Amino acid sequence: MATNVTEVSQFVRGLTKGRPLGIVSVAEFGAIGDGSDETAKIQAAIDAADAQGGGIVFFPPGTYTIANSLTLAHGIWLIGASRENCKLRASSAILMIDGRFASAREYNAGMAHLTVDGNGVATGCLELDLTSGLYFLDCVFTSAVGATAGRAVKLNTAVFTVWENCKFNSSRVGFDLNQSGTGAPNMSAFRDCRFESNSEVGLKIEGTTGTGILGVDVDGCTFYNNGTSGNNAAGGIWADVVRSLSVTHSYFESNKGGASIHLIIAVLPRITKNYFTEAGPLANGAVWAETVAGSGAQIPIITDNNFDGSLATNVTISSGAVNAYIARNFVASGGALTDLGSHKALDNDATPQVRGSNYLTVKNTLLTTITNLDEGAPGQRVTLIFDTAPNATVATGGSFRLAGGVNFTATANDTLTVILHSGVWYEVSRSVN
Repeated sequence: MATNVTEVSQFVRGLTKGRPLGIVSVAEFGAIGDGSDETAKIQAAIDAADAQGGGIVFFPPGTYTIANSLTLAHGIWLIGASRENCKLRASSAILMIDGRFASAREYNAGMAHLTVDGNGVATGCLELDLTSGLYFLDCVFTSAVGATAGRAVKLNTAVFTVWENCKFNSSRVGFDLNQSGTGAPNMSAFRDCRFESNSEVGLKIEGTTGTGILGVDVDGCTFYNNGTSGNNAAGGIWADVVRSLSVTHSYFESNKGGASIHLIIAVLPRITKNYFTEAGPLANGAVWAETVAGSGAQIPIITDNNFDGSLATNVTISSGAVNAYIARNFVASGGALTDLGSHKALDNDATPQVRGSNYLTVKNTLLTTITNLDEGAPGQRVTLIFDTAPNATVATGGSFRLAGGVNFTATANDTLTVILHSGVWYEVSRSVN
């Protein structure tokens, strides 16, 4: 924890590859941290640091009330003495840092050792737009209210932001990654952060168009007491239209709503090595891969998690979620892992992937001939379960050897079990149901 300007300077120089940075204290511009409105004094300190080519704006211990948005320029670092005794407090408006930075290859600006308090009156504590290369360490963002706003932190168009040992709490949404127009808040990393007591959701990932939001990495974080009973959009993490979401080594406790982790349209989400001790109520379990408008989570990887068994259902895979890989999850007692070790075949996929699976549910919109099962292991046995509208034929010859050398044309609820030997899938059994 930085407690004086010398420690602050050393900390920031380490992030900026040793680039020399000047230090400006808000006290030099008359800010005393007595709870009065000091917006103009703080902005003057920021402008002075900007005039010298960037640098550190230092806040001694105190409470600094801000009535209007602050504008943070390239190369400016807001650093407090400690987050316990150094607070930026809103009086009415959102605290918005709108920095227009070009480079995402290094840290351009950031904050450390500060609490930003929405004070129950602001719709948000911090909003970032058109930014890149930002680093936040040991900060608290709290008490943002509002029925439709109320986000402790909101990222619009932002690239490469890192949040380490930060806390997002007592708001409607703790942190909102929100795709705005054609831009998106891509490449966001959360390390050892805490999302606590947010009435709707701890971390909300709201992609809207195209590939959506790309690259969200959550590692070593805690999600505690987020969400509201009966609200399926609530919980620990809510993710829609996102690609490459990774949640690892994180802890989930006492969240409520739809699920601890709710995946809607998510491509390659990876949920692994987490601990869930949820008492609920969670309508769809700790991890829920949902279907929306015919789409769903694609290739969700859910492995090596620990479920304490207090939920009736730990993992729910809805029918639109495809190629789910679920393996090596541990349930302490009770509780069920829905679709344990299963996959959902991609729609109209002629060579579905079965890595680590023991059965595959097949449902195709178009008539599809299955010619192989990809990524199988020698000796692996897989049962194909054909849905109520399978539209599928398994072709003998090539990669399959079926009884009588005849193709298997599936009808509703049929099954076909095969085993892999020397690169060929041999029929073991079938049922016509």
